[in-house]
Amino acid sequence: MEYGVLLYFDEESNKYIENLRNKVTENDVNNHTIKGGIRPHITIASFETKDEEFLEKLKFFLQDEITFDVVFGSIGIFPFENNVVYLAPVLNSNLYNIHNRFYQYFNNCGYEYNSHYKPQSWVPHCTIASHLSTKEILNTIVTLREDFKPIKSKISYIGIIEGNPAKELVSYRLKNG
Repeated sequence: MEYGVLLYFDEESNKYIENLRNKVTENDVNNHTIKGGIRPHITIASFETKDEEFLEKLKFFLQDEITFDVVFGSIGIFPFENNVVYLAPVLNSNLYNIHNRFYQYFNNCGYEYNSHYKPQSWVPHCTIASHLSTKEILNTIVTLREDFKPIKSKISYIGIIEGNPAKELVSYRLKNG
């Protein structure tokens, strides 16, 4: 089965990012990201496994994890097959460390990781719109240029999604940091 490990934000940040997503779709951009039904997030891992104990292992991994802040300071583009426009967080030690701790903890579990999320390849991001045409990329950038302001967000939860299309399996609240 295919899984994703996602960092979720505080409610105020969710509303802000969802508002940006909605504004983008009002400017002749598809609503693929909104239709996906997954709330705004930063993905730290994507992998396939048949390990039925994964969720239990994740609970153990999370027992000492705490909330932390990230600042979204810029806009980026992945100009590849899915043409993604995203908000880019400033990579701070907390974000870097939770990503590395995850891969160290699950290093010998035999999971087949998506190479885009592995250490030394990962570009942390929060997708605003995806599966875009060239015109939609431009419309998204124009909209964000007008409406995006840097925002400090709190990473408050870690969630697990499964499958494609994705459905959320569980979300764990992190301890207050």
